[in-house]
Amino acid sequence: MVSMTTVATHFRHIYPKLAVQNAPAAIGKGFRNGILPANKKQ
Repeated sequence: MVSMTTVATHFRHIYPKLAVQNAPAAIGKGFRNGILPANKKQ
């Protein structure tokens, strides 16, 4: 099991690599770059 501290540390290392300040910015960048798929209605 991974501790919350470990998860938080990973997030702190990911943000600079994505050139973002927080989770919402990272999610937005993921959508804009096609990393995260847009939710398509069926």
